[in-house]
Amino acid sequence: MKPSSGRLLIGIAGLTLLVGFFLPWIDVGSSMIRVQVSGFNAVRASNTFGGLEAMMIAVPIAGLAMMIGAFASTRAARIASLVAGLTLGGFTGWKIVSTFFAVTGWGLWLVIAAGMCAVVAPMLIARESRSRG
Repeated sequence: MKPSSGRLLIGIAGLTLLVGFFLPWIDVGSSMIRVQVSGFNAVRASNTFGGLEAMMIAVPIAGLAMMIGAFASTRAARIASLVAGLTLGGFTGWKIVSTFFAVTGWGLWLVIAAGMCAVVAPMLIARESRSRG
């Protein structure tokens, strides 16, 4: 029996989550001094266990659940995939936005607002020109 492309993709994504947990998440430095930290290293080195550590441990667990579900051809594969994607994607988005807010100043906000206006203004002008006829 040939697996469906959706099940195959869930299995590959699960394997990728599992392997990615052990590969570098942070890679900084030069050829002389390089620091690489994987999800596994970060969890292992942590002195506390909180939300961030729980999310990191969820990565390989979700990967295994997706692989098993895809292999077993059950509804669980779809649920595991959806929950993993939404949870990890949502957490990542939240961390990006919160970090962005923490490190940016008023000047960048003005530049972003002006950039949005620069995109929207020509569309408004075009719409007004069409409505005038």
